[in-house]
Amino acid sequence: MINPEKPLAGLKILNTRARHQAKTFSKKIKEKGGIPYEIPLINIRRSEPKFSLREILKDISKNDWIIFTSSNGITYFFDHLKQERIDECVLSQVQIAVVGDKTKKTAEKFNLQVKVCPKSFSAEALAKDLAQIVNKENKIIVVRGNLARPLLREKLSQHGFSIIDFIAYETEHNVYNKEELYHLIKNKQLDIITFTSSSTVVSFMNFIQHYKLQDELYPIVFVCIGPVTERTLASYGTYSILVPEKYTIDGMVELMCLYVTRKREE
Repeated sequence: MINPEKPLAGLKILNTRARHQAKTFSKKIKEKGGIPYEIPLINIRRSEPKFSLREILKDISKNDWIIFTSSNGITYFFDHLKQERIDECVLSQVQIAVVGDKTKKTAEKFNLQVKVCPKSFSAEALAKDLAQIVNKENKIIVVRGNLARPLLREKLSQHGFSIIDFIAYETEHNVYNKEELYHLIKNKQLDIITFTSSSTVVSFMNFIQHYKLQDELYPIVFVCIGPVTERTLASYGTYSILVPEKYTIDGMVELMCLYVTRKREE
């Protein structure tokens, strides 16, 4: 008999998020009865950009735009403001666009007024929306991580915009507990593996290839936060991959619960 409040009961789920983000995801998994294993596959830290943020924000006007592509981008952008002792009020003089509801919620926590957030969580959708309302002479600053795809910048450039790229944070591939991960994979101790970014996929597969564990992965179900992460994983082989309709960790947990419930009812 399935407990509707604990549909993930007994399932061992790998949480691969960075250390500072892993606890929230694990808590949501535990609430549904799952057993999370936290093994961060990436390390995220504030970048050391080539150009000063103060210089980039100089002469910014109310018709200029800052685009945040992730929650990490917002968090570390404000870290840079603090580091350079720049008054946060400067952001009240600029238009804000974000990709995704999670990023929007993070922006609101930092008291940013989001002007554009496309319904579709994609660079293409955001570029299309901005092309309809932004003048070509206005400045557009794209805040991102060092490993983020250049797709948004490319799409905006195709619309004739001049883009300023600001790398707010750097992501490094780093498996924190290789021995535990090896044991879990080799001894078939995992039911589900979750990925919240392409970076975590690449780090994981580098580990798998190094220890020649590819054949151990096929019984495992993978849950990817979105189609970009899914495509990255699929490029390594044919696996059982699930992607939620909402590209958030809440969406991932809901999908896992739905999938497991259906499987147990079969």
